[in-house]
Order: sequence, then structure tokens, then C-alpha cells
Amino acid sequence: MSRLQPDYYFDSAFSIRPSFLTEKGINCVVLDIDNTLVTYGEKIPTEKANEWINLLRQNNISILIASNNVEKRVSEFATPLGLPYIFNSFKPSKKAIVEACTMFGVRPDQVAVIGDQVFTDIGCARKGGALAILTKPINDKENLFIKFKRAMERPIVKKFRKNNADRCFERSEGIDD
Repeated sequence: MSRLQPDYYFDSAFSIRPSFLTEKGINCVVLDIDNTLVTYGEKIPTEKANEWINLLRQNNISILIASNNVEKRVSEFATPLGLPYIFNSFKPSKKAIVEACTMFGVRPDQVAVIGDQVFTDIGCARKGGALAILTKPINDKENLFIKFKRAMERPIVKKFRKNNADRCFERSEGIDD
């Protein structure tokens, strides 16, 4: 089960301050889209997502969008932000981390994967040697398959939160302030 446990848990990606990342030696993030940065079906970045991504950039944190979704979906989201992206990333494959390391000249231990799903995002971080940051999903309106995965993830998240209160940030600490 430890291969599926995150290193940290945040209520929201937007609560993650750039200083938190840089203090951990992170200078590159691999970001999920759906239910991490925006709700499912939201095609373009929200003002909040744009603001947080700009905050990361201002702090010299490189960003790669990685999604298991199709190119059209990922491109529509990443292009307005001017961000590189990987579609069909096959998370939990480490493909996105390898790509980020190549693209930005970083080592896997300088990368954080930030996402809302244990079996994809956290699995990707673990396989690739990156920091694994789990966020609470933005919205609970999801398809049946995702709801099933959430039910399977629930005991893992519950155990992590119970045993690692010092690595769980359940109050706003970033641009949500």
C-alpha cells in the first residue's frame, strides 16, 4: 500500500505554495487537469487556475500538464496557459516524469506530481521517483468508473490522513487565502 500513498495531501492544488515546493527541492511540477485544476468538462483554465500557475512560474517552477485524456481536451486546456502537455500519458506510467526531466533538465527527485487520484497520479509519482502530492477532488460529479476508483482509494487516503497528520494540509494556505 505504501506505493500508493502520497507524500502529502492538500485540500486543493491552489493551497500549495511555491515556497512549500522549493523547500522540498522541487522545481518542476507535473499537473493533472480534471478535478485537480478544474472540474470535469471545464475546457479552459479558470481564473484561479491561471493565477496559481502564474505564481508557480514567478517562482521559477517549471510546469508540465499530464493527462490520460485525449489531445483535444488537454490542448484546449494547456494552450491558453502556454504550457507544454502530454495527452494519453498512461498514468500511472512514469512517462510524464521522464518527459518532464528531459524537457526541463531536472532529476525525478526535483519533480512533484500533483493530482487528485491515487491510482493514476500518485502511482505515476511513485513509479517515476517524484514527490507525490494528492489533492482532494474539486467536485464529486464523476462518471461511474471514477466513482468506483474513488471507493477503492478511500481506505488508502483515510489511512494516510490518520497516520500522517503532519503531512496533511486541510486548510487554505495558498491563493485560496
